Amino acid sequence: MKRKKILTISVLLICILVALNIYYFSKNNNQLEVIQGTFNYISFDNADDLEKNAQLIVIASTSFKLEDRKPVKNFMPNGTMSSFYTLTDIKVKKILKQPENFKLNSEKDMTILEPAVLIDDESGKRLLTGESYAPLIENDEYLLFLHANDKGTYCIINKYRGKFNLSKDEEAFNPIVPYLEDSKTKYLDMKKQVAKKYSLKIKEVK
Repeated sequence: MKRKKILTISVLLICILVALNIYYFSKNNNQLEVIQGTFNYISFDNADDLEKNAQLIVIASTSFKLEDRKPVKNFMPNGTMSSFYTLTDIKVKKILKQPENFKLNSEKDMTILEPAVLIDDESGKRLLTGESYAPLIENDEYLLFLHANDKGTYCIINKYRGKFNLSKDEEAFNPIVPYLEDSKTKYLDMKKQVAKKYSLKIKEVK
């Protein structure tokens, strides 16, 4: 029987995210330790609300593997982690919604914030994440729902239901993060809604 660890982490306000979580860990076939928990997160349960609350909606991809992205971890004076996230560079292929002042550079790339971070130290590799969120898979195409934080960095909203893999079955090809409770059912429902709303072909999770 696997031994479970309990870790309490206070997570920084990320876009419209507020989190204070109790985490547990599991290991996948690649022996990556996954530490995830439940966010106290403003969620949207249908595609219309998701679109309304996203400032920027794009189809994009990243060419960087998770270990090559920029992890950010902040700590309190007593050594307790106070926040974590990953800055991921993406290339935008299509914009479906944007604010009036939004401009891409000539290369059509930008940096977004993902609510997960890979830690690689003497204790081994560990992925810290929140409520079924799996980081973007390199070279796969995604539909992303984004909102800018107070520093102007765009963040993926709505947890695991703010990004949708257009290239492949996300669960089958990225088994790093298991779904929590009824998250899989909710994800499938939203995936069908956004596919219909934007006339996109999105491979469903079996």
